Amino acid sequence: MIRIAASVLAVASLLALGACSSGVAGPAGWKKSGPAVWTSPSGERYAYVSRKFDGTISDLASQVATDVELSHRGARLLRSDPIAACPAQAAIATFVQGSTTIEQAFGVVNNRSITIAYSRPSGAPESAAAASAMERTLCAAPL
Repeated sequence: MIRIAASVLAVASLLALGACSSGVAGPAGWKKSGPAVWTSPSGERYAYVSRKFDGTISDLASQVATDVELSHRGARLLRSDPIAACPAQAAIATFVQGSTTIEQAFGVVNNRSITIAYSRPSGAPESAAAASAMERTLCAAPL
C-alpha cells in the first residue's frame, strides 16, 4: 500500500492546487444506472463522487490510493499520470485487480474533492466516452 501511495503522490507532486469543474456528466451513450453512476452497453462502470475536502491534491492522491487498497483487496497500481488535457489540475491512477482495470481520476476544487471511478475488463481498451467525460468533468475550470 505504501508503494501505491508513493506512486500516486509522485504524480500529485506534479500537480498544482488547481481548480476543477464540479459539473457532472456521464460518458456519452452510457445509461445512467444510479445517482452519478453510468454503465456502458458492454458493462463498464463509471461513477462520480464529490465531497467536502479541506486538503490538497497530494492529500487526495494519498486518500485515493488508500481507498482503492481497502475496497479492492489485492489491487496493484499500474501507473499514475496527470490528465494530459489539464496536467496541473487532475490526475488518474490505474490499478488492476484480477481481471478488472480500475481507473481513479481525481482533482480538488473549491474545497471539494472530485473522484471518478471507471472500471472495465483488463485487456479491454479504454472507452473514449469515459475518457472524454473524465476530461470534461475535471478539466473544464481554468486555473
